[in-house]
Amino acid sequence: MRLRFGMVLFVLVGLPALFAGVTAACYALAALGEYALRQWAGLSGGGGIVNVVTLMLAALMTFAGLLTLAERKWSGAMQDRVGPNRASILGIRTGGVPHFLADAVKFLFKEDFTPERASRFLFSIAPALVFVP
Repeated sequence: MRLRFGMVLFVLVGLPALFAGVTAACYALAALGEYALRQWAGLSGGGGIVNVVTLMLAALMTFAGLLTLAERKWSGAMQDRVGPNRASILGIRTGGVPHFLADAVKFLFKEDFTPERASRFLFSIAPALVFVP
């Protein structure tokens, strides 16, 4: 019961606070981008572009991670197995947060592998092309 209360509290208070912090960081980054473009290139309006791109990427990455966690929890519950929904560390039920963090660490430290006959440039920019409309 305490775990569910904690999860509900996190969703109602923690996530909005997290998004407010991300938004504040994005606005600070946008102000820095605006200043840099105005100082060195004489352009204005760059801060808005930096802000929109950063907010989109932050929201997309956060929601993708949370949806992956939710999918694992639902799959674990349906298959009646110990998964993120019932896994614990030292007897403390964590609600799947370590799996979320492990996925992030795994993503950051993945091996940079390029197939032998592939174009290294195209192979390396392919993930970024996902965000291009």
